[in-house]
Amino acid sequence: MRIGKKFLLLLSIVLILVLIDINSSSISQEKKIEEDEINDIWYEYPNEAPVELYDPLESVLNKKLQDYEDLGYFPNIYESSLGATYYGLYILDVLGRLDDYVDRTLITRYIMSHYNYSSHSFTDKYTLRYLDTDFDQEYYPFNTLLETTCYAILSLEILGRIDLIDPQNSRDFIWSCFNSETGGFCGCPYNECPNADFRTATIDNSYYAIITLNILNENWDFFTNQINDLVSFISTLQYIGSWPQNGGFANELGWPFSFRYGFEGIGISLLSTYQAVSILNYFSRLAEIDMVNLSDYMDNCYEETLDFFKISAAITPYYENIASSLGLQISNIINYLSPTQETEVINFLLNAQDDMGLWNLYNSTHSELMYTFIVARALKEVGKIYILAPEADKMTNSLSNFYHYDSFTNIMQNYTT
Repeated sequence: MRIGKKFLLLLSIVLILVLIDINSSSISQEKKIEEDEINDIWYEYPNEAPVELYDPLESVLNKKLQDYEDLGYFPNIYESSLGATYYGLYILDVLGRLDDYVDRTLITRYIMSHYNYSSHSFTDKYTLRYLDTDFDQEYYPFNTLLETTCYAILSLEILGRIDLIDPQNSRDFIWSCFNSETGGFCGCPYNECPNADFRTATIDNSYYAIITLNILNENWDFFTNQINDLVSFISTLQYIGSWPQNGGFANELGWPFSFRYGFEGIGISLLSTYQAVSILNYFSRLAEIDMVNLSDYMDNCYEETLDFFKISAAITPYYENIASSLGLQISNIINYLSPTQETEVINFLLNAQDDMGLWNLYNSTHSELMYTFIVARALKEVGKIYILAPEADKMTNSLSNFYHYDSFTNIMQNYTT
């Protein structure tokens, strides 16, 4: 009996080993067949993929081709920003088309999704890029932490939703960006700036800080010293020197950033001059700058025979669409142009509108939302926004090309990369 059990156990082990060997041979044979098939496919028979695998790809390609046939370009989608959101809302608001185009709830939700409830500031991806700036390499204007926060607050004001934030907290955040050493506002809270470059006060930061504090109903009586420091800072930015830049304003002391970016990156420009004059006019302090030299600078930027302004008295290209808008605004404050000259400059701007009712930087087909915003703001401030009424429908429809991801982007979808 005991021998029988041992025999059965031994027999079972032998059978298992035989089965394993057979299975291994089978797997090896199958593997050999698969390798042969792969070699056949690779070297001899490049089979076509099943037709159904091509359907989604073909659909995408057909859509792209149809877009090109309809539009003349392949449309792109760009990152929305709080700056572009403000530009888009401002344009629609002054055109009287805000409720015809914007879902207030949706765009308000977009804005508030960027709110930091602990710091009482707003941050988008462009702001993160600014906060990661290596100033020895590049400087990105218009997207500082302060400016982005101002864009968001100004947008909420247009939408009638300032109630979503605490005004005092927002005022405190803006004042935390004030540089008490030089006067003027820098791009982030002064005591938290990573280095001295971030603490550099600029006129563009100061401009947005002041207009935002204004809509937050700041009581200026409590900030007399800061206002005096700000006026002194701005006065220092006026260049008094050799022709042709004499009388204009720089964006910051010593111009460490001004030569590193875009149409405004030219040291002394009408953009910085407009922002400086606007702040001084708001506080009724224009008398504290050299108005004679400012008029001299305007003379050097104004091409009277061509009815437009140059962005700077010292460079080309002139960026005349943007410059003429800024020239109109400065003239409106200091009474530089005669009524006839003002009309001629406005007509120049109207003739510069493209087929979509928008404005480009100058003689190009590349549209950014900021350019149309600058023109619309100028016409609003000089009391002539009504002249855009015939183009309002076209302009409103064209803004859809800047609307992506629940809000506006500064880059138009026809800008292909």
